[in-house]
Amino acid sequence: MSPRDELARIAVIEELQTALKKAQQKLAKREDDRAALVEAVYRAAREAALALKTPKPIVPERDRRTKKAEVALLHATDLQIGKKTASYDVETAARRMETFAAKALRITEIQRRDHPVREAVLLLGGDMVEGLDIFPGQAWEVEAHLFEQLFETVRIIEQLVRTLAANFETVRVVCEFGNHGRIGRYGVMPKGDNLDLM
Repeated sequence: MSPRDELARIAVIEELQTALKKAQQKLAKREDDRAALVEAVYRAAREAALALKTPKPIVPERDRRTKKAEVALLHATDLQIGKKTASYDVETAARRMETFAAKALRITEIQRRDHPVREAVLLLGGDMVEGLDIFPGQAWEVEAHLFEQLFETVRIIEQLVRTLAANFETVRVVCEFGNHGRIGRYGVMPKGDNLDLM
């Protein structure tokens, strides 16, 4: 290899090393930005939760019948609170959950005429929030930012759980997180950074 070719090769290597270093710096900055965003969401959620007043406990009447009891099973999923369409928004979601609870209690009262129903199990099946940047064009279907989505969802679910707690001796809540709870598109943030999970 001639000295001229060797110099050209060294110049190309240096250029590639410089480009690699710049790319690594950009990647590190993006990772720092992601970490800062996740930290800000957690911090805001924690501060807002600490600001909430602890509600008074609810103690329902005990059913002392000895007949074999059943369990009320409620499955709430895909509320996508924060989504905005011609017929759906946060307030619509809240009203629908109130109707859902009322219907479940009506069915429970029918069952209680024959046997005890002391326990309710509430399954939260994910996609409780709409999320942001899950798919292209989603911004046109969102009425609330992530912070508002999170706390409106908490408010609506808390009301549902309190309603159940007033009517059942035991309420168990089982949660699963969905893709709409994640922050950003698939693979952008760690899987555990999910508003449904929060």
